[in-house]
Amino acid sequence: MMTAVATVAEVSRQAQGFKAVLSCQQQSSCSGCASKSNCATGQVTKVIGNREHLWTLLTDQPLQVGEQVEIGFPESEIVKNAAKMYLIPLLAMLLGSVLANLVYHSMGGQGEIAAILGGALGFVGSLLWLKRGFAH
Repeated sequence: MMTAVATVAEVSRQAQGFKAVLSCQQQSSCSGCASKSNCATGQVTKVIGNREHLWTLLTDQPLQVGEQVEIGFPESEIVKNAAKMYLIPLLAMLLGSVLANLVYHSMGGQGEIAAILGGALGFVGSLLWLKRGFAH
């Protein structure tokens, strides 16, 4: 189980309990690294800073705004979601490219441009599909 500390940003009463919005800072591992001043990742982190993520959840606990809570994520879910986000777009790009090339080739043309466009459409389509799936 991976854990993180989050701050309660909002709390509202719901029929089943409480709806809480949690704010969690994304921390880079660069803050503890001795090479952070010579590393590109360390330089980017300095410029961009740490990102804030908001999580909404239902709970039966009466939380207070500003309270610190610990949230946990099972490693299996993190690995599964990372695989979805990396593998599905890659496979969709390859499949779109191959299908577009086959269709264009069956029409008598050389399908290089069609393969590139088909791959791009497959990639973008899979990202939109994933975004819709993860948002709900």
